[in-house]
Formats: sequence, C-alpha cells, structure tokens
Amino acid sequence: MENNITENRVMLGKITGFPRWPCVIINENDVSMGDAPDNSKNWYIVQFFNDGKYAWLAEEDLSSYEENVELLAKRNQKEKKLLSAIREADQQLLLKREDPDYCITVNRKRKIPKMLSIKQEAELDETNSKKDEQIPKRKKVNIINIINYEEKNTKRDKEKIGIVVGKGVIVDEFVRHLLIAGFHLNVYNTSFEKWNKLVRKFQHVGNITALLSARAVLEGSTNVFLFFKFETEVDDIINKDFEGDQKTNKIRTKGIINATPVTPAFSNKVEQVIERSEGKYLEMLVLGTKKQAIDATLTLFTSGKRSFFDECLPLFNAFCENGYHIGNAGSAAKIHLLLQMVRGINLAALGNCFSLLPYLGISKEIFMTLLKESNLASTYIIDKAVAIKDKSFTSVEESVSDMDEQLKLCVKMGNSAGHSMSLTNTVLHMFQLCTMKSYGDHDASAVSLLSPYHY
Repeated sequence: MENNITENRVMLGKITGFPRWPCVIINENDVSMGDAPDNSKNWYIVQFFNDGKYAWLAEEDLSSYEENVELLAKRNQKEKKLLSAIREADQQLLLKREDPDYCITVNRKRKIPKMLSIKQEAELDETNSKKDEQIPKRKKVNIINIINYEEKNTKRDKEKIGIVVGKGVIVDEFVRHLLIAGFHLNVYNTSFEKWNKLVRKFQHVGNITALLSARAVLEGSTNVFLFFKFETEVDDIINKDFEGDQKTNKIRTKGIINATPVTPAFSNKVEQVIERSEGKYLEMLVLGTKKQAIDATLTLFTSGKRSFFDECLPLFNAFCENGYHIGNAGSAAKIHLLLQMVRGINLAALGNCFSLLPYLGISKEIFMTLLKESNLASTYIIDKAVAIKDKSFTSVEESVSDMDEQLKLCVKMGNSAGHSMSLTNTVLHMFQLCTMKSYGDHDASAVSLLSPYHY
C-alpha cells in the first residue's frame, strides 16, 4: 500500500486473532500511549470504531478502508460488532466528505434511547425537579420498558420488515440502521433505478431483498413502512396493492407504518381501511437533521394504536434516539403540518430580510453576526440563513416543491377547521412562484431568490 497514512484518516487495522477492523489514525500527542514498540518500523496510533480502544499498529498492519471494506463485510456477515464498526466508520466518512475539516470521532458506546409518551415525559420531568428540591420521594413514574433489545429480542434477525418507497424519497440511512440492527428488509421502489441502487449499496451491510411490487413486500413482511411524497400515492398503494376482497386480504395481521406527510382526515381514513382488513396502523413523523439521521439520533412522533407502537419499539430503537406516542391517528399529521407552517413562514421571513438589507445599507455579514447572537439562533434558522447569504441551495434537506405541497396541506387542514390561513396562504404563494421559476428541486431556502416585488 502506498504510504498515505495521515492523521484523521479512516483505515483498516489488523491485530492478531481478529479480522481487519475499521479505525482512525490519531495524533500521538492527543493520547497517552507511551513510546512505539520499536524503531525498526513506521508505527501509528489508531482508535478502533465500535469500542473506542487505542493501539500502536505498524504500517504493514494498516490497509485502505475504501478499497477493502466491501469484501471485509461480505466475509464477516455474522460479526455484528464488526458490521457496527463499519457502519460507524461509514457515517464518519460521510460527514468528512461534506466537511473536509471535520474531525473523525469514535463513539465508545451508544446509550439506549428514551421512548416515552409526552405525558410520561412531563411526569418524569416533574418527578426529577421535585427530587432536586429534596422533597420526599414519590412513587416512580411508569416508564415504558426499554431494556436492552439486543438481549431481549434474540429472534429479531428473523423478522422481515418491508419498505415501499416513492420517487424522490431518500431512505438510505433508515435502511442502513435497520440492517445493522439485524432486520431482514424487503424493499420496493417505484423508481427501478433507485430500487436497484439501494440494494447494491447495502447488500454487504445486511439481509436486503428487492421485490417487484408493493404487494410482494406486504406478503413477505411483518410490518411495512410507506415513504412517499404525496398522500395520493399512499391511497393508491393501500387500495390497489394492499387491500383485496375477503379471500385475497393481504393486510390481515400486518402492520402499516406511514411516514408520508398527509392530512389528519386522510390518516384517519387509512386507519379505518386497514383496521377493517384486520391490520394495524401507525403514522410516523421523524424530526432531525441529516447528521442526526446518520447518527441514529432522530426524534420520532407516532400516533395510532398504542399497542402497535409498543410492538414497534425495537424497530424505532434502531434509527431514533427519542420516540413519542401522541394519541390517535391524525395527531402526528397535525403536529407535522403545524411545524411545516413554522418552517415555511420563517424561511419566507428570512428571504424578505435578506432582500431588504441592501436598501437599508446593512451588510449580510453584520446581519448574520447579530442573528447568531439573538435568541432566534436555532440550528435550523442559522443553517438556512447561511444558505440564503451564500446563495447555496444545492444541499437539499427539503425542496421548494416539497414545501409547496406541505403548505397546501396546512391550508387544507386550516380550512377544514374553519380557520383563516391568510399568512400561510401568502407564504404558499411565494413557494408556488418559486416552483414555477424552476427552483422546485432546490432547497426550500431558495424561496429567497424571488425578486422583492413578488412579495
């Protein structure tokens, strides 16, 4: 191997008695490891992924990660710790590619996530605050049992989970985390190119099978996730692919988890159809950034039957850090649309601010500095403000066209409640204009590209 071993590089390291293992090269001044074993070789300090341990390795015990990891994973498909280390290394490399200055970090151990209902979370906070005040202990809050699923669910690797994905929806990290957790995935994508690419990308990570139809996924899986952009696509899948007559009922005993943005009324309708066919239904809302998706630290909101939520906890544990059950079907959809209104209106306001700055004689740099120092400085606001300032809209978390569709659902929900949605309607008009001007595939912050007279 050509000597290109530098600090902060991910490599494969070899220790006698173990397979090659993902590691990162560490500056010897950053840790206390004593002197190298001898002076006859080139030695490097590495930190291994998954357990965080350090070691001195000679140059000949190090090899390229990118060139060898796929073969390593294929040869060691039953080594869960090694696969977990590969997953962690892949996550860190992804962050490194997005930011060349990013410092590779190794997590020693991931904590078990909280899975509390909102009511339980509030009760827990109240109990903890009273303990801090040294008030006599009260009866413990009844928290959902989140003992280590790695030990409890020994048969989990036999459970088959279905994923049905629509065009334009990216579920890569979701798939990766479920495979690492030991689930067998049956996938179907309405775009053949994406469908084929997804399987090729993750076939070395775990057991993933591409099927030719949504119905085949349902038939071969215990629970099925639906990821689409529009509720009309969910309607077609449920009514045309899943639901049949009494003799061909494919939904019976199956669980359907809908991760598609829908209106509350539509979610209730889907639940009725599924329960009529003796199936189970949850709607799922996932909150978080791209980095949180990579790190499996997303926050999850679900609504539907609580018993089905409890049943799905091992699933949710694979890709999120905090999970909440917030009521009957439709509740998660309402929360999602309310949050979309906040996002959309804030983006429109930021666009207005930046378009006004030149007329006020205020530089973008000064405005950004003051914005960061204010109590408005959330990660979302600052990230979008930076994108608007630099006119960098190609890194898409949510596109203009997606926000356009979401705000339409917001207005629809408000109208059904008999509530005036004048502000949201105005913002919706801005996103519609932006979509018409061929910015639909850009990040939603591109709404700032509209000329001031359009406002």
